[in-house]
Amino acid sequence: MNSLSTSKALSFGGILSRRAYIPMRYSQYLNFFLFGILYNAAAFAVLRAIIDYNMPDYQAVALNYFRDYSFILGLLLLVPLLRYWGYKRMLLIALSLMIIATIMMTLPISQHFIVAEGFFALTGLCFSIVYVSGYTLLLREERRAPRRIAVILRIEGVHQIGLFVSFLIFAPFAERKSIDAFWSDAYLVIVPLVLLTFLLQFLTRTNEDHKAGQGFHTVPHLRFLYYLGNSLVWICLVCILLLIVVRENFFTWIHTLDAAIVSTDKVQIYDQGAFAFTLFMMGLGMITTSFLLERFKPFTIFTFCLVAIIFSVILTVVYTRNHEFSVAHTWQDIPPVALLIPWTAFFIGPILPLIYGSILNYTPKNHYSILIAIMLVATFIGKYPASQTAVFFYENFTDYISYAFTLIPMALLFVMFFLYYFDLKKD
Repeated sequence: MNSLSTSKALSFGGILSRRAYIPMRYSQYLNFFLFGILYNAAAFAVLRAIIDYNMPDYQAVALNYFRDYSFILGLLLLVPLLRYWGYKRMLLIALSLMIIATIMMTLPISQHFIVAEGFFALTGLCFSIVYVSGYTLLLREERRAPRRIAVILRIEGVHQIGLFVSFLIFAPFAERKSIDAFWSDAYLVIVPLVLLTFLLQFLTRTNEDHKAGQGFHTVPHLRFLYYLGNSLVWICLVCILLLIVVRENFFTWIHTLDAAIVSTDKVQIYDQGAFAFTLFMMGLGMITTSFLLERFKPFTIFTFCLVAIIFSVILTVVYTRNHEFSVAHTWQDIPPVALLIPWTAFFIGPILPLIYGSILNYTPKNHYSILIAIMLVATFIGKYPASQTAVFFYENFTDYISYAFTLIPMALLFVMFFLYYFDLKKD
């Protein structure tokens, strides 16, 4: 009798020990999707700044800086902390903080601008943890090079779609004219998603190649210097910066076109909508490309995408040179070149993940987080000067000439990526 009860207990214990875990890729995809929504929320806080915070939007744009600079700071400082505490543990801590912060944003306290600043600073910091941890854990699972690049394309694509969904969630709240309505009311919709993301991450088993809490390491900071002395890393960073110049010029072109064809009273929200749809098409391009890597080499896809973008830019310049834009009152009034924006976004999306993936394929597994942090810092720091440069061109040159300038960095990008890709293959 005792032996029977013992065997039942062992059997029950075995069932518990073998309980099903959720595949890691699902929890990481949801992490990137969630932070796409949370990250882009700052744009709608800026839109509502005059009504909700009684300040002009050019002052409220500080929310974007709090978010982006804390993200960069997290990338630079948290790499050794991630290795010390363990990736899953740090992910759970980041999501726990976001649960508390998101619930706070549904309360009246969120109506103070300083609270919004703190919230977006925390969002950027937590996203840096999610970004580096998600990349590192997923890439370590894949053994084949094409599949690693495909993983990067998918998580970046899911993140872009999350940025698009943020427009669907926040735009209805941002459009309300009532003084009693507040933009942060949208977080009532997001709180359940944050809780679900935390639960999914908690139930996910991660295969980490070190024991958490096994001593604090400062070596990763020294590895930053090692990689910054590598010529291939610098070529990679130049490729990233050239692409950022192309992307920011493209985004400025979208804003310029919106300002020309949308009436003044609606231009802000329509501009956000066009930008959100552009991000959706970029995400769709990334996810589609991830399935093509089984049949085509990364350089072939990169070249095809670049040629498609150049073709789109040339068509836009030729059409715009001979036509003037006016406010569109119906769908028929929208100029044909507006249809080229989704086309361009679809092909411009996969290029950055392809640059990331090409060098990460040749990086040791225990160095993933270092190189990811370096590339992301370059990407985010490069956005601001590239954006200001694009604005300068559109303010001082004709709009189609300013857009045509993207052909120069695209030509340089092709040359640099050619050298970079085949140098990596040779090594």
